[in-house]
Amino acid sequence: MTGKTSYESGGAFAFVRNLNETLSEIIRPAAVLKPSSAGFGDILTQINRFLWAGDFYNYRSKIFFDAVNHRNEETVQGFFEALNITKLNILTDRFKHSRAYGCPSFVDVVSGYRPPFSKAYFDFGQGQKNQIHWEPELKKRFSEQHPRLLEAIRESKIYKRMMVARGAKTKRKICVHVRRGDTALVEASLLEAIIKKEIDPNHVLHPRGIFTRSSIQEEVPDVFLKRYKPMEDYKLRLEKVLSDSSQDTEVVLISDGMTKLAGRLKTRHNHIFKNPEISEHDVERHLEKEFDTLLPLVNGHWIGERGTFWESLIQAASSDIVISKSPAFIKRITMGLDFDIQYVRP
Repeated sequence: MTGKTSYESGGAFAFVRNLNETLSEIIRPAAVLKPSSAGFGDILTQINRFLWAGDFYNYRSKIFFDAVNHRNEETVQGFFEALNITKLNILTDRFKHSRAYGCPSFVDVVSGYRPPFSKAYFDFGQGQKNQIHWEPELKKRFSEQHPRLLEAIRESKIYKRMMVARGAKTKRKICVHVRRGDTALVEASLLEAIIKKEIDPNHVLHPRGIFTRSSIQEEVPDVFLKRYKPMEDYKLRLEKVLSDSSQDTEVVLISDGMTKLAGRLKTRHNHIFKNPEISEHDVERHLEKEFDTLLPLVNGHWIGERGTFWESLIQAASSDIVISKSPAFIKRITMGLDFDIQYVRP
């Protein structure tokens, strides 16, 4: 009489177990998220929470991006595909707008309605993402990078470039990250060489318009003003960090710069320029004089939103110290990657 060996029995058991796991995954109800329009770090936060929530409520989670959605020099989908977050692992090309639930309804839907073979669509509309009352046990997970994101990022070319840059360091590295973009705030006097004399040099140039010191407080949302930090504050913090250590140090400067402000001035306030034919690039170059106070202190700099994005990220990710008022983007991408980065506010 011939019986099955323990190896064969174990193989059969493993096959059945894997088959059951596969079938269980197939019949799990699916959820598709359309993130709200935001910066890359914020979108990554939305995705991370959504993946954790999918696990918590036993949903298969997928992410949908609009085909055209530019942020800086990258599209949203292009950015995530560069991090290896693709249709093969997390993204999807399907989203039923007419059947989408608003973000505040997310918990009600997933916790109270989980039939097999169903698919739920969720639209994290602008300003809604923080209105969800997450379960405390689930909320604890949000400070960790979801394993699916970590697995994807670790297989990306960007991660490999980060590791090469970190391995190539021969000295301590400090990265000064100056956020400007939609928070840029520049005195008109900085552009005296290219703007008309009748423009008050004490007026403030902002992506939302040209203001007096008092009117900007009334007309620009406080959230934008709070994100702004004068260049002198970055300089003082950098000098303090440098003086606190005798180590040989490399300093780099990264910033989204004045690209957005230059574009807004040209398209909405072109009347202020002496030469109305002045190029947007030339306006941006004059606005970047604000950085002059920091340039003598750095070994290299990447400023603006043209051709600098990925190199700026790699410079920050390969640093030991990041001086930043808005480090969420860098923190979110490097979360869980075992990069020992110290963050310091200016």
